[in-house]
Amino acid sequence: MIEVFAIGGYSEIGRNMSALRTRGGTVILDAGLWLEKVIEYENGNISELSTEKLWEMEAIPDDREFFKKYGNEVKALICTHAHLDHCGAIPMIAPKYNVPVIATPFTIEVIKKLFEDRGSGYDKLIRLNPGSSYDLGDGIKVHFIYATHSTPQTVIVCIETKDGRVIYANDFKFDEYPALGKRTDYEKLKKFGKEGVKLLISDSTRIDRESRTHSESLVREMLKDILFWVESKGNLIILTTFSSHIARIKTMIELVRRIGREPILAGRSLANYVECAERVRLVNFSKENKVVGYRNEVNKVLKKINKDRGKYALICTGNQGEPNSVLVRIASDETPLKLRENDIVVFCSEVIPSPINQANRSELERRLRNKKVRIFKDVHVSGHAYKEDHRALLQMLRPQHYLPTHGTLQKIAKAVELANELDYELGKSAHILQNSQKLVIK
Repeated sequence: MIEVFAIGGYSEIGRNMSALRTRGGTVILDAGLWLEKVIEYENGNISELSTEKLWEMEAIPDDREFFKKYGNEVKALICTHAHLDHCGAIPMIAPKYNVPVIATPFTIEVIKKLFEDRGSGYDKLIRLNPGSSYDLGDGIKVHFIYATHSTPQTVIVCIETKDGRVIYANDFKFDEYPALGKRTDYEKLKKFGKEGVKLLISDSTRIDRESRTHSESLVREMLKDILFWVESKGNLIILTTFSSHIARIKTMIELVRRIGREPILAGRSLANYVECAERVRLVNFSKENKVVGYRNEVNKVLKKINKDRGKYALICTGNQGEPNSVLVRIASDETPLKLRENDIVVFCSEVIPSPINQANRSELERRLRNKKVRIFKDVHVSGHAYKEDHRALLQMLRPQHYLPTHGTLQKIAKAVELANELDYELGKSAHILQNSQKLVIK
């Protein structure tokens, strides 16, 4: 018998946390933030908030009841990737279970940073490379399957148990031409599919989009088209994207240098993610590019940019209009860098569809327009699988049971509609859970 506990992420997009209980023991899958609840803190930096306050804000998964009943059975916490909606709650969740946290090297470095932000550490962090396996004992074995996504070293997790094989694919895409790293490991997925999969748990974040997700390589062409075309002599160029999107930042740096400008990277979360990527030798941005995170350092380089606007291109935080981000502070005249008419701002992102994000971004764009800045938006492809990608995953694995997560009820319902097209039946082989509910598969 397999029991799945929906602790977080089954009623919203974010604060992902599932638990899998079998005869060999229990494992936790992800422990993330609900970023919408902490948006006033730059890129989810909530280091000064207590766990109790975060529960009160509904910013982290509420595992209190689960911990009381099953906490002593948990063998490990497995994290799929370095986005905060999957790993941001680990410093608050993992210590009380006192179990290993298993993740890829880049993700572990990000988790270490999160502990450091809270003034603590954790001595049970285990690095597991994509393509590798880890034996937890009692018939439970963990396999990391390489997957493309919008942050490095993302994995789909296969958990072998005495009660069957479970695949946890909570954020992935099928990118044939990734800008950094390899393609998703289709062969490994097909192999597990042939051997038999009891349950697939996968995200539903973009399953309501009728297509497949485009390759990150298209963003290079979109951004190149703008930067090589736009008349920018003497004008400021600002680029902004998600701080964790190391592949896209790499593209930005390369193209900025091709137009003869010197890139400068600014913002606390951006500097943190770059440092983590450099620690595991994924990139070496700081060797030839200035990277600054703390406010006094940021203001110092912004003052330098302001004196020679045509020499530099600023790559900074603020793509969602987050309060206290670098771009918002620039647009609010809170820095030494002053915007002028015909300066250029390129948003290499889309707006995350939550009311708070939409309001923040709208206000940022209003401020930019008031300064007569030229705005280029939606230079972006998603890091999440669309409907046809999910269809392909289901056809590769042919799981006996399907459980969508990481979405609102409307998105999860769309996932079940797709499953129905593939002959799954709601309540028998396709399932809907909401937070705090449990699924039992015999």
